[in-house]
Amino acid sequence: MALWSERPHTVLFVTHDLREAIALADRLVFLSAAPMSFISDIKVPITRAERQNEAVREEFRRQLLNDYPLIKTLL
Repeated sequence: MALWSERPHTVLFVTHDLREAIALADRLVFLSAAPMSFISDIKVPITRAERQNEAVREEFRRQLLNDYPLIKTLL
C-alpha cells in the first residue's frame, strides 16, 4: 500500500470473484461473454479503510447484485 501511495498506477485486474474485486478496485467494469460487450462501469463508493470490514464489502456486493441483476450471469 505504501508503494502505491508513492507511485500510483492504473492496474487492470481481471477476476470473476466479485468479493475480491470489491476489496481491491476503485471501479468495476463488467463485460459480457463472447461476443464481448460493455455492460456496466461502477465506482466502488466505499473507502479503502472501509473495505477492510467484511460486512461493508458484503453489503455493497448484495446491493450490486440487486441493482444490476445481469451481473449474476457473469459470475
